[in-house]
Amino acid sequence: MVWGAIAYHRRSQLLRIVGNLNSNRYIREVLQPEAVPFLQSLPGAVFQQDNARPHTARIVKSFFAAQQVQLLPWPACSPDMSPIEHVWDVIGRRLARDPRPVASADELWCHHSVELHQDKANSHTSKSTINFLEKIEQETGGYQDPFSHIPTKSPDH
Repeated sequence: MVWGAIAYHRRSQLLRIVGNLNSNRYIREVLQPEAVPFLQSLPGAVFQQDNARPHTARIVKSFFAAQQVQLLPWPACSPDMSPIEHVWDVIGRRLARDPRPVASADELWCHHSVELHQDKANSHTSKSTINFLEKIEQETGGYQDPFSHIPTKSPDH
């Protein structure tokens, strides 16, 4: 698995995660060394991640709260709305076009991690991501709370 984060004109380091990722590893190997410093370098940043179990565990939510990281609520089963999914798609297509045979994940990482990092995630991807977000904003009127349609109990009941 590979983890990365993007902002309008910046991106994090790509991190290779070998094996299963649980909430403790997510904090120790991704959030502390890479995600939080990346977010802290972006004033007013809001972090969006999918609803994978390691991302939504109580310990992770507590970690984000302690680090004062603002999270964007994310609806379940909506990966196509995540801007980074477009980056992963471009990377996947580029890797598929490479004619060099690869014997292992280690070899793939050795051959491609530096060039993918230096590529700046492709300027076309950055532009298409911005266009994608602008289209969502136009069609929805801006940020919408994905849970606003769910009725809540009033304090009297």
